Amino acid sequence: MNRYWFVVAVILAVASVAPAADWVVLDTDADAYVSYDYRFPQEDENFGGEPDLNVWEEFTEFDHDIMRSFIHFDCGGLDPAGQVLEAVLSIYINRRGQGAYPIYVYSCNEAWDEYAITWNNQPPIRALLGSWSEIFPTGMYSDVAQLDTDGIESMVDNPDENFGIILWGVLDGNWAELSSREGGHPPQLKLLFSEADVQEASWGDIKARF
Repeated sequence: MNRYWFVVAVILAVASVAPAADWVVLDTDADAYVSYDYRFPQEDENFGGEPDLNVWEEFTEFDHDIMRSFIHFDCGGLDPAGQVLEAVLSIYINRRGQGAYPIYVYSCNEAWDEYAITWNNQPPIRALLGSWSEIFPTGMYSDVAQLDTDGIESMVDNPDENFGIILWGVLDGNWAELSSREGGHPPQLKLLFSEADVQEASWGDIKARF
């Protein structure tokens, strides 16, 4: 085999198997926070239309206040035969504070409705996807958490079982007020996504390279 045919063989092999990886950015299609307040009961109130999302837990001599946020991303447009190589949660931070513990990101185990979810009917968590402790600048988007790619790929592969994520704080941990989709800066899920199949280069394309 001369050099020309060897190079052609290599190009053919690469053209047929090389994955094409691109960043895909998904905006949330539903988000809401739920709230528990010992002094001012809000367990049956819905906050799905609010411009912000809240994550915190505070315990004082006079009150115990907890807020958790639920976010859903529609992954149905992605090829289920592809692969999630990297997954990042990006959020717009209105206000934030620093505590001893991170904010955790869990997958959600049951379906919920943006305009019906409350503290009393909130669904349970499924699995830990990631967390963040760093305090990011306010008034801008921040890529806050690297998420478990297997967990995110499961959402892509099984859209009927994609119930979104939960942002969960713990006592004396970090707290954050984030923009919801109603606030004009929806949370984003950034995926480095590799398609399963790549268009094979034509013979004319290959000859044109020489």
